[in-house]
Amino acid sequence: LNGTTSTQSMGQGRKGAPVVSEPGPSALLDETVIASLLQWLGATDVHELVIEFQLESARSVEQIKMAAAAEDMTAVGEAAHALAGMSSNVGAARLADIARHIAMACRDIEDVRKKVSTVDLAWRETRDQIGSIVLR
Repeated sequence: LNGTTSTQSMGQGRKGAPVVSEPGPSALLDETVIASLLQWLGATDVHELVIEFQLESARSVEQIKMAAAAEDMTAVGEAAHALAGMSSNVGAARLADIARHIAMACRDIEDVRKKVSTVDLAWRETRDQIGSIVLR
């Protein structure tokens, strides 16, 4: 994770939750991971993997948005954790970083609400770029 955990005065943020700093900028995709997948799995299997990733990651982003709107931080954390894992597996570095940040910040609804649009935008950019690389 590019972000680091810091604390406000007396070591805690609002309602005793740790304050999590913004993730630093990361590359949208980790092309090393994508190249490794292509080498080990082959283009056909990676193509199928990316299609599955696009579908499942879209579901996770929607779950994060819906859970945040309902202030269900447990569901936010679970969906963000799932999104971080699947994103890391396909080389979607920025999306993985943002999802990890949301999972860590899920004790603070205001912080999560700020990140919902960020995760949605990163997902759209990732979907488009990974599709252009793998789904040619």
